[in-house]
Formats: sequence, C-alpha cells, structure tokens
Amino acid sequence: DERHEAVEEGRGEAGRHGGDKRRAVGQLRAAFPQVDFSRIASNDDAVWTPLREHKLLVAQRAARLLQHIGRCAEQRVAVVTHSSFLLTLFNAVLRTDEAPELRRWFETGEMRAVVLAFPLSQ
Repeated sequence: DERHEAVEEGRGEAGRHGGDKRRAVGQLRAAFPQVDFSRIASNDDAVWTPLREHKLLVAQRAARLLQHIGRCAEQRVAVVTHSSFLLTLFNAVLRTDEAPELRRWFETGEMRAVVLAFPLSQ
C-alpha cells in the first residue's frame, strides 16, 4: 500500500511571490482526499511572509524533512516539491561529493533516483 503524506518541511521557498503561498489545509484536503495532512499544524500558511524566506531557513527545513524520512518505515519515498527546495537540499544539506551532478538545477517535472543512508538510532 502506498501512503501520501503532506509535510510542511518539504515545501518550496516561501515568501514574496503569491504563488509560493500554500492554500488552507481545509481546501487541500477537499482537493486531495487521498493525502494525509495531519502533520501540518496550521490550517493557514504560517511560513509565508511578504519577504523571501532565507536560504538558511530552507536548508533547516530540508534537514528536518530528511530526519522525518529517516524515521519512516518505508524503504522507498518520493519527495515532490519545488526545484528551488531541491537545489538547497542537494547543495546545502546532503553530502554529494561523490555525485556532484546531483547539485545541478532540477528541470520541470524532472525525477532523480537517490539512495540515502541514515545513521542507525542509538
């Protein structure tokens, strides 16, 4: 069985552009009934402001997303998000020294298969 989960940590950069503002969770639940929105605490977008979100904050959210993924039981996870978020994830959070091609910009609709290793819990 596949599971669809929306998480605030995986969203694109917030702020400045109206298109970067998330719709209310109630509207999203109605439009996407197959998605679990329970991990999003606020019905309204609590991240968006008129100012562009700083890349450091995006990187911190990306790190939290990886922590969440590392705790998931699933062995295969698809992350569907904006290319700017992925650029920050692959350039500021993940170690990509052995695969520098992962640091390049994601094209529209591009998919990449990546294997991540998570440290074992102590």
